[in-house]
Amino acid sequence: MNTKGLLTFVAGLMVGLAGYHFVVGSGGDPVADAEQGDGSSGIGSMLGAKDPDPDGEAEKRAGAEVMMPEGFDDVRSVKDIMLKAGPRDRFQALMAFVEGIEAHEIEAALAEIRAGASNQFDPEAMFASHLLLMRWGEEDSEGAFASLEKLGMMERAFGSMSVLAAVASKDPRAAADWLVAPDNIMAMVPRAGDFMATTVTKEWAKQDPDAALAWAKTLPEGKRAGAYNGVLGSLAADDPQRASKMALELEAGKDRANLIGNIAESWGKKSPTEAIAWAQTLEEGKERDTAMSKSLGGWAQSEPAEAAAFLDQMGDEEKAAHVGAVAGPWARQDPSGAAGWLADQPEGDGKNEGMRQTMWMWTATEPQAASTWLAQQPEGESRDHGIVSLASTTFEEDPASAVTWAAAISDDGMREEHVSRGVNRWMKDEPEAATQWLQSTDVLSAEERQNYLQPDTEEGE
Repeated sequence: MNTKGLLTFVAGLMVGLAGYHFVVGSGGDPVADAEQGDGSSGIGSMLGAKDPDPDGEAEKRAGAEVMMPEGFDDVRSVKDIMLKAGPRDRFQALMAFVEGIEAHEIEAALAEIRAGASNQFDPEAMFASHLLLMRWGEEDSEGAFASLEKLGMMERAFGSMSVLAAVASKDPRAAADWLVAPDNIMAMVPRAGDFMATTVTKEWAKQDPDAALAWAKTLPEGKRAGAYNGVLGSLAADDPQRASKMALELEAGKDRANLIGNIAESWGKKSPTEAIAWAQTLEEGKERDTAMSKSLGGWAQSEPAEAAAFLDQMGDEEKAAHVGAVAGPWARQDPSGAAGWLADQPEGDGKNEGMRQTMWMWTATEPQAASTWLAQQPEGESRDHGIVSLASTTFEEDPASAVTWAAAISDDGMREEHVSRGVNRWMKDEPEAATQWLQSTDVLSAEERQNYLQPDTEEGE
């Protein structure tokens, strides 16, 4: 794996961890409430009877020369590696260390990594743990899974996926059986089962996509969507035509619609004109609209101006729904360019979404330029949505400007909502500064100012 690949993996793993943390929250351990007895997940009965190393990989590895980067020849542990300078060399050293370590030493190495991590999202610690757990899963999946039962819910969930990926790469059916075992606590945690199903079918699809898809169809809601994504997401990268055909053979519904969108986005990155042509063959409705937007969005990630030019050839009514799909990726690269294009687009939900994304990105990087441009735009729905993003992005640094902008929203309901939200938060965080501003500002009416300065008391007081 090259350096770019390593960094891509770490970034993806961090995003996954952050997303899962958001879903399940940071407090408590819902797994602990569900566990019975010793918390065993029935792994031993399912995977333990298999030869942990049928191909003799451990023996081959023991005889192989482990190449450490220059200056790392004296390392004897993960801790030694982490103390060295140079992040790229540390990654290379970690890979060499994982190849050279014996399976029975992995648990101690993992404990050392966890003890030395700066926080739960330490990228090098996550990368090292992932490599070690995959290696352990290849040689002794029972031991690797069992070791995770001592951890908290989030670490256990993502550790399970690392081991599961290794098992699925060699024996996808065994991995699938583990996932659906009735006493598998981790697979019952909301969203975790979905992610784990993705892990299994992503590996299975590389060997037999038809078998992987057939298994995915048997899963209950909560695992099925993830399994579908693992199969067809992997297939779409190399053979989007086949992936799209398989997706359309599924029962219509939310799962299929999401899959069609994912395939279209992947296809749009690789061959946008083909992806759009395919989207246009779909029946009119939500699936077609989603496929068009995702295809254009995939295109805009690499060539936003070209995607925008293609969209501009459509009539206003047709293109209005897809404006946000192009503006969002464009804004991540060139917010001022995206804003200039957005100014000429028809009003609608697509432009509103594009304005929200563009103003968020532009305000974060060039707040003065973003503010000047937005002030020049005509009043209307999309400008209001742009103001909401600008105000939200600037509030921490300059709450007075943020609330002043919120007061310029033309829609009465939106204006009241966002002014109230900003003033109340400011009064809570910095009551003296907020009070002084309210006493002197002319962007709010006298009645509004008075309401914030002297909130209504309960009747009888």
